[in-house]
Formats: sequence, structure tokens, C-alpha cells
Amino acid sequence: MAEVMLFSRPSWGPGSETGELQQLQQLLLSADQLTTLSYLAGRCEMSLKPGQVPLMLQHAVRLVGEGELAAGELAATLAGLSGVQDVDVVEEAPEELETLLEALAAQSGRLSPQGLSEAATALLQLGVGLNADMAVRFRAATTRCLSELTPPQMLTVLTVGGSLGLDPPSRELLATLSLQVGRLAAHPDLLAPAAATEAAYEVLKWFPEVAPNDSETYIARLKAGLQPLLERLDEVVSASAAKLALLMASAGVVPDSGNSGGISPEEQRQRRTAALSPLVAATAEGLPDYDNEQLSNAIMGLSLLGVQLPSSWLEGFMEASRRQLEEAGGRSLAYLLSGLADQNALPDGPYTAAFWGAVRRRAADPERDLDLLSARTLLESAGHLGLRPEREVMQSVLDCALLRYRETPDPEGLVELVQVMTSFDFVPSASWAAEVRSVLAAPLAGMPPEARAAIVGFLQGMLPQQR
Repeated sequence: MAEVMLFSRPSWGPGSETGELQQLQQLLLSADQLTTLSYLAGRCEMSLKPGQVPLMLQHAVRLVGEGELAAGELAATLAGLSGVQDVDVVEEAPEELETLLEALAAQSGRLSPQGLSEAATALLQLGVGLNADMAVRFRAATTRCLSELTPPQMLTVLTVGGSLGLDPPSRELLATLSLQVGRLAAHPDLLAPAAATEAAYEVLKWFPEVAPNDSETYIARLKAGLQPLLERLDEVVSASAAKLALLMASAGVVPDSGNSGGISPEEQRQRRTAALSPLVAATAEGLPDYDNEQLSNAIMGLSLLGVQLPSSWLEGFMEASRRQLEEAGGRSLAYLLSGLADQNALPDGPYTAAFWGAVRRRAADPERDLDLLSARTLLESAGHLGLRPEREVMQSVLDCALLRYRETPDPEGLVELVQVMTSFDFVPSASWAAEVRSVLAAPLAGMPPEARAAIVGFLQGMLPQQR
């Protein structure tokens, strides 16, 4: 391991707390030399003595102030120094680091794709995030550079996307990102499937909020962009397999089963399962390490794709999800049970008790983490499996869904929730029923007569009548 020697000269500056001048050390390094040395120190494990990293960061601050350190050089310097082993840059030079990150955000418009990747690497290795104002300043650079990022660079940028203007993205940034999915999926790099998956997942996550009126366009782009991955499923790693399963199901990316004429649904499912077996194997490998979102993505996505999961996969899923039920969010709980229902996999007694306990906590104050869709999916799946929650849990779910309805009205979703309740032969509290009748009165008036009559009759038969 090489040892680094830094040459410096004395200078004078306000180094004391009282503002008195004191002798300081000024490194004798040009911008290019500082960048090269930082890169080598971080990437080639060159040994730095205690105090050398703060001294180099102080020198970088001086060069930035004098306009001698360009945006790309600054990004490379931070990427290099952030990778130096056994040195906590954030702790040893917090003020200098903050100054340099602010300067990097201010100059982000001059970053090349390589520079943007170096900036992302620095943020990732430092474990820091940029504030909202700084992230917005990065947005234009991120949008401009996306089309030239290699798969490894794309993965790094997306990992710290919140600091680079992706949380949320602008409409232009989202559109640009959606056009990269196909390019990445067809790239020969071994990390290309993972990069395409992560890019597509960001698009799926944000388009309902950023471009709600363009959903058909984005789904079509995802479908076309992910299509090449059907030929590369054996290259998919476990870390991205769960997301890819959900993406393929959401965008309708399915393998060609050939001529389906005369083939029974069961045989069709067997063919689909065989074609997607590499994806199933990748998710099986990841089950022990998946978090709740990944677990729900895996079982929901594979089930929607028509895959019949083997018993070994389901056993691994049960074991992995059981350990995390207490931390699972409302949407994850609903997707977990929906996937089990699609697989006709009835959980055992202890798992069921723990599951409903988690649902109770998510539905109660202060969580209130079950919206209309989650509540409907949850109860519909429970009905399919023949599971019956206790009355207290059922009412808590309905109360939570109605509370979320008040925040974001969705009359159609509320009607669907009430319809699902029929399979439980459950009569909700009088106050809940009265409010539901009240909030649905106006929406029902605007519906076609036949549909309105059917729903009104259904509500009157299901909900307790006022006396």
C-alpha cells in the first residue's frame, strides 16, 4: 500500500476563534493534481496520514473559491476522498464538506455524465443527502445526462436519486428516464437488467403523481422497454428480481407461449411458469434478505404473471415475511395476502394471528395506514382464503379506510369496498354505515339509472337502516 506525502507552504489566515491571524498550511497541488491524488487515494487504497483528508478538503475549498476547480474535478475529488478507508469525512471536515457540496450543486449544470456519476458516488459513499433546494439544482443535469449513463452509472445515480432531483422528478426528467428503459435493457453490460429494472421502477412509482393523465403512454413505454429482458431473465439478480416481477405484471410483459389454441388454462399456466422459472429462482434466492416491499412485490408480481409458485418458494416466503409483519405497511400487508390468495396458499394459525395483529396496528391511531385500495384488497384476499378477522379488526379496517376516504375521496373505491364486505356477512357500526350512505348520495345521483339502482339496492340491503 503506497503512502501519500503532501507538500505545503505556510500562509496566514483567520484560523482562530477570535479572528486572529495564524499560520496555516497551504497545499502545493493544482486542481488536476488534487483530483488525481484524491481518486488514487479512494480507488487504489493509497494510505493517507491522519489529518490529510481534511487538509485536502480545505485545499479544495480554496481552489473552488478561486475558480480553479471545475465541476467535474470537484465531483471526482469528493468521490475519491469519500472512498478513503478508515476516514469519516463527514465527521472530520463537516464545514468543508458542506461548502463543497453547495458548490457542486451550484455548478451541477456543467457536469458531464461521468461527473454526475462521480457526484452520485460521493453522496453514496459519504452517506449524506442533499437538501431539497440543492436537489432541485441537480435536476437539469440529471435530465441532460440520463441518455449517456452506462448501466453501472445509472444504478449509482438512481440509488441517490432523491439528492439529484428525482424525489419527485419533473415531467421532463420522468419522460427522459422512461425512454432509457429500453436502451438499458438491450445494453450488453451484465448490470443492464438491474439498471433497466431500477429505472422502470422509478417511472412506475412517479408517473401517477407527476403525469397522471399520461398513464397509457408510460405503461406502453415500460412494456416496450422491458421486453428485451424476457431473453435475459437468467441474468437477473435477486436484488432486482422482485421489482422486475411487479413491473412485468404491471406493464403486461409476458413470455410468448406459442399457439394457445386448444390449450387448457392449467397447461397455459405451466408454460408460463416454465418460461419465467429463472425469475422465480432469482426471487427465491433473495427471499431471506428481502424487506416487506420486496416480499410483497415478489409474490404479487409473480402471481399476477400467472406463475404457480412451488411449495419451497412459498415456505421460504412465509418464513421471511413472518419475521417482518410488525414492520409491514398497510399496502405491503394487502399485497402479501393478495399474493397468497392467488396461490391458494393458506397460512398457518400462528402466521394468521400475527398477520391480523399487524393489520390491527396499521389501522389504529396514529398509523392509519390502510387506504381504500389496501382495505379492499386485504378483505377480498381474506375472503378468498376463508380467513375471518375478528369484529374489532374488521371495524378498525373500515374506520381507517373511511378516514382515508375523507382525505382523498374515491366514491367508486368506496362502493367496491362495501361490495367486498358481503362475503363476510358483516354489519358495520351504525355511524360508519350512515356516513357511507351520506357520502355516496351525490356520486350515485350522477350514475346511469340501472347502475345507480343496483348500488343503492345493494347498500340498503347491506347497511343497517336508520329508524
